[in-house]
Amino acid sequence: MSTVDQITNPYLQSMQWQQTAASSTQASEAAGNQALGQEEFLELMTAQLENQDPFKPMENADFIGQMAQFGTVSGIGDLKDSFASFSDTMKSQMLVEASNIVGKSVLTQGDTLAFTPGSDAQAMVKLASNIDSLVVNVQSETGALVRTMRMGAQSEGDVNITWNGENDDGEAMPAGNYTLTVTGTLRGETQGLSPYVYGEVESVSMGTSNTDMVLNVAGVGSKSMEDVVEIAKVGS
Repeated sequence: MSTVDQITNPYLQSMQWQQTAASSTQASEAAGNQALGQEEFLELMTAQLENQDPFKPMENADFIGQMAQFGTVSGIGDLKDSFASFSDTMKSQMLVEASNIVGKSVLTQGDTLAFTPGSDAQAMVKLASNIDSLVVNVQSETGALVRTMRMGAQSEGDVNITWNGENDDGEAMPAGNYTLTVTGTLRGETQGLSPYVYGEVESVSMGTSNTDMVLNVAGVGSKSMEDVVEIAKVGS
């Protein structure tokens, strides 16, 4: 009796060739599927068992290995499709949820203060310790000093900054984007502080990572959701 080789078995090769030919003629129906489906795999495994050499039967470990290999490949493909679908669903849900922020005011780190006549411009600084004095300078888009606010001693924590839109002479300034420069003095030593500014969210888009939401904030620019410290109603 001739020995049936598990790799070069002509019968198996014939079945594989027939399966490949059939798959080629039905490419439109099989688009996106694996070249070797579950039913075809079982047919090949059955033929392999029926045609194996009884004096040199296939080892159980080999049989189980082939089954495990097919199951792993098939499972990975299914898992990949599932994750892709889940990712698309999550992305859509994130966009819907993030759209609720449009029209609201968010607090993010930055030095650009958007001012609109009729409402005060709001900002904030976060102090790590008590300071002897806090000074806030407001500059126009051309860099000219518009207003200097001396806020005196401040305690550790959040310190709100409010600018009514007037310069040092009490004159109303036009709408636009102004720059804040904040300094704090402690025991005669002065250092710059990073301000936080409020801005209205005009639109929301998906970032390059497909997980990060990008907010288009008026007067501030693009900000990540991770940059948002506080969300509030406009004018609050």
